Amino acid sequence: MGKPIKKQTYSKRLVLVSFMFLLPAFLIMTITTIFPVFWNIYLSFHKWNVNSSAKFVGMKNYAKIFTDRAAKSAILNSCYIGVISIIICIVLGMLLALLIYRLGKRESAFFRFIFFCPSMMPMTVIGLLFVFVFAEQEGLLNNILNFIGLSSQTRGWLGGTDTVLKSIAGVAGWKFSGTSMMLFYTAMLGIPQSFFETSKLEGAHFLQDIRYIILPLMKAKIKLVLSLAFIWAFATYDIVLSMTKGGPGDYSTTVPLRMITVGFTFNKFGYAAAMGVILTLIVGSLVIITRFVLRGDTYEY
Repeated sequence: MGKPIKKQTYSKRLVLVSFMFLLPAFLIMTITTIFPVFWNIYLSFHKWNVNSSAKFVGMKNYAKIFTDRAAKSAILNSCYIGVISIIICIVLGMLLALLIYRLGKRESAFFRFIFFCPSMMPMTVIGLLFVFVFAEQEGLLNNILNFIGLSSQTRGWLGGTDTVLKSIAGVAGWKFSGTSMMLFYTAMLGIPQSFFETSKLEGAHFLQDIRYIILPLMKAKIKLVLSLAFIWAFATYDIVLSMTKGGPGDYSTTVPLRMITVGFTFNKFGYAAAMGVILTLIVGSLVIITRFVLRGDTYEY
């Protein structure tokens, strides 16, 4: 008879040392993330202008959001930019990952670097770059349209009320597509080659491999990328500020930009905090719904 397996135990000293190593990271996380979240929630139920003590007002700040045209417009703009940029990010990232997956090691390494470069650049730099791309007179996009004979399609992309949100969403989606590409590509590398060899023997082509092998086995990774994309896409302060500053008028003002204006210009910090809570609830709800829709079996291979 074999010896019974002893349960592994840890000495109190080892547990204490582990705790001491984790303590600095825990303190940093508490100071920079956990405390500000609870402080923001607390502040959203109060009226505070810094110069006086906070006054409890209950749900008045939240009720005001649904009667304030500027606040509702900012929420809708954030949702529009978020949803469109997420679609672009996921679709473009998946297409790039599939194309790179079909290449050899040297070629795939080169194109991974090229397509991932935008993700390494600060969002403000990307925004300023595309200000010149979308410029009406000397912009690259309008010059290309003129060159190929589509002069009727030229316009002020960031100055038109019907194109400004689409332009911002397109840039944000393209910027994040590199990160989603890398995550999808690493997931594809983890799929055993025997699956593709079997499908090849059955006469399946690459599109059928994508539908019946790659996408089902990547469902967990797709859920992860979608969760991250919702957080990236709705944090639309730096790109909007660098590209349009919320203009023309307030047609591209998003919730983060509106929060800064309300809080630091009008000193309505409680009202600004309520906007932040509403945006957080929207993003959290979308993440939960997405993960519920994409639920399914977990495969081990």
